[in-house]
Amino acid sequence: MVRRRNNDISTESAVIGLITVYWQAGAVISLLLALATYQTLSWSLVLNEKIEAATHSAFGVLKHIDWLFYLVPGLLGLSALFFVGVTFNTLKKNRVA
Repeated sequence: MVRRRNNDISTESAVIGLITVYWQAGAVISLLLALATYQTLSWSLVLNEKIEAATHSAFGVLKHIDWLFYLVPGLLGLSALFFVGVTFNTLKKNRVA
């Protein structure tokens, strides 16, 4: 039997491949991720304030894991920083050549 090669390309590797060719695409992706980080952070702050103000006992568990609300904005922010780094390296390579 012949093994078939895996031709699946992950989304991350496809985006990084696009950024290494066009640094402008990386700038747009980084900007969109930064905006998404800002939006999810403001959503998390509002949600955390609502839970802190709630007196219902069902929200008692959520008061102890309030750090979890900041996990999504943190991951989005880290991925934005990663794409900024890749974009900057591509821009440096294109400017030198």
